Amino acid sequence: MESNQKYQDIILHGFSVGGYLYGEICQKISNLPEKKLSELCNRFKGQIWDSPVDVAGVAKGVAAAVFPSGSIFRGVIEKSLQ
Repeated sequence: MESNQKYQDIILHGFSVGGYLYGEICQKISNLPEKKLSELCNRFKGQIWDSPVDVAGVAKGVAAAVFPSGSIFRGVIEKSLQ
């Protein structure tokens, strides 16, 4: 986002497990220098969230997305994420 200044205003749209991933990204960018963080945050003009999953549902949702047919690996992925 920093290298692409063509799009100054940002509207974020996310759904499902994207809410969790957005939280992880916010944690990571909180380590940016204060000036860069402020500049980035000021570019956000809005957020739209559609059915974000809570942390408890992430493991099950990701496993189902990776293996929708219910293979034996679905359980392995779910347990690994837990």
